[in-house]
Amino acid sequence: AVEALKHVNFTIKNGERVWFDHTGAAVNRYEIVNWQRGSDGSVEFKPVGYYDASLPSDQRFALNSEAIIWPGGGKEAPISVCSESCHPGTYKVLQKGKHVCCFDCVPCAVGEFSNTTGLCQTKD
Repeated sequence: AVEALKHVNFTIKNGERVWFDHTGAAVNRYEIVNWQRGSDGSVEFKPVGYYDASLPSDQRFALNSEAIIWPGGGKEAPISVCSESCHPGTYKVLQKGKHVCCFDCVPCAVGEFSNTTGLCQTKD
């Protein structure tokens, strides 16, 4: 059956090509869409990129981030953390009951220092 699948290659009504790789698996092809609000309030699905496993590895993924409209109508990606990065001399402590992106910055203990974000080390 796998041998037969290797020779299947056809185009469906919407113009999409269907074919299978050397293992008999369907070749992964995805269109990346952004849900955007239309002028009449309807939801529109706008293509903003693709992933196509049939292409060479450096061409498989493409994203036009400038075409994305984020919730609230903005062009800038929302901030995905609820806490600012910790400054040198402090480390991260997760806030109980919240996501890992929510943390407090606590000063390093006496005899320790931090010259990287969120990590204390013992002075040598």
